[in-house]
Amino acid sequence: MLRISHDNKGSAAGWFLDDVTVDIPSRGDHVVFPCHRWLADDEDDDKIEREFSTQDTKLTLVPVIAVFFIFDTNVYI
Repeated sequence: MLRISHDNKGSAAGWFLDDVTVDIPSRGDHVVFPCHRWLADDEDDDKIEREFSTQDTKLTLVPVIAVFFIFDTNVYI
């Protein structure tokens, strides 16, 4: 499972998540998890967390907690 969320701090803290792309350089591949939803407590369904299943992706994820400060539309790990 892939989980994306934020801490909901600051004014206008919500953000719209188009999709999440996980690049897999060792396989020369990538997996796209479409979302097209808000992560906001005042938009859409009021959720600030989204979960994506990796069951059908042949992708094995290890548990990682990462904090990002997003300044543009792309986040690179």
